[in-house]
Amino acid sequence: MTNIPALVAALPILRRLADAKREGDIDILAEVAELSPLVPDLEETVHLIAIGANHSETQAEKSRARRFNYERRKVARAREFNRRRPQLASLGYSESDIKAKCGKLPVRDPVDPSRFLGELKRSQAIKAIDEGLALIATGRFALSSG
Repeated sequence: MTNIPALVAALPILRRLADAKREGDIDILAEVAELSPLVPDLEETVHLIAIGANHSETQAEKSRARRFNYERRKVARAREFNRRRPQLASLGYSESDIKAKCGKLPVRDPVDPSRFLGELKRSQAIKAIDEGLALIATGRFALSSG
């Protein structure tokens, strides 16, 4: 049976060793080398934890960039909605009908200007445009020509 308290006590030490490996701290890495004969697979475990931490940071950065790109696309749709709203409202369309119509219109992709955003279903268009309008209201997205 596994000794749970000893395992729990070892986790912070393993994290500290993995952080030292990621940062290249030679003194702590020397400790790992000294302990390796006493603790089987210590170096490999520290290495795997360090790789996992690097991977997590990389994925988090990609995820932040991806979310920002989604936000930019929502803002582009909301701007198209704001541009077309006066004309379509004068024709008697409701707000939700205008949003649904704008979800079907070609809008240039702000992430890749050589492409256009795909058509959205009615509920998707309403949600995306509402979220885009909320993002514009925060002031994070300055007005641009695109």
